[in-house]
Amino acid sequence: MLAQPEYQPQIITLEDPEKVAYFVVTQIIALVNRKANAVMTIPTGKTPERAYELLVEAVRKGEVDFDKVILRMLDEYQWLKRNDPRTFQNQLRKLLINPIHFPNIQFQTINSYPETDSPKEADRYEKLISATPSDIVILGIGQNGHIGFNEPLSPFDSRTRVVQLSDNTLAANKKDIQRHGQYTPEYAITQGIGNILEADRIVMMATGESKADIIRQALKGEINTDVPASALRTRQNVLFVLDSAAASQL
Repeated sequence: MLAQPEYQPQIITLEDPEKVAYFVVTQIIALVNRKANAVMTIPTGKTPERAYELLVEAVRKGEVDFDKVILRMLDEYQWLKRNDPRTFQNQLRKLLINPIHFPNIQFQTINSYPETDSPKEADRYEKLISATPSDIVILGIGQNGHIGFNEPLSPFDSRTRVVQLSDNTLAANKKDIQRHGQYTPEYAITQGIGNILEADRIVMMATGESKADIIRQALKGEINTDVPASALRTRQNVLFVLDSAAASQL
């Protein structure tokens, strides 16, 4: 891998997950109030759920207007049925899209359905999003350092594609994946690291002691594809928002 420039991300350490969620929502509100047609890439997972609840409250109170915003998915499991509650699209609809009555035409989705040709779906999504990089990407981090579903050894210039999930990721997600069905998806479509790094601003959310070691590796270790999140140190305007437990090894 070619030598990369290194920048120091801004690190905000807060007391607990509630304060992390609130702080991230203030960042989103400030962006949308500054740029009404902002383009946002948003993740799923446990970490951002409280942030979505707070964002719904803010929209209902009139603190922010999402009428012109574009929301786009970061990643999606493959080969789940259209109505499967485990699809990330359905999770986002339940948590955020439906409660704020967000227009479908402004929600850029990745299809997970069994009838979908996954490589063609990845190409379609790449063409859709590459024309307009995100103003902000909100990220979580996997136990193995993945961002989106960019597993270890993913090239830093990777684009939207079909990926096979690592054993580490499958093990970490097994409880939630199997909660509503027997089939455990082993493949996903994800925005690549290259797509993520094109955003104007990147915000990483991490909470809990279980994330402390990988946060340390991402911020203090070598920049290489063994820890995909270390790629965030190759560009400017990156913010890590951590609770005290996730920051405990820094």
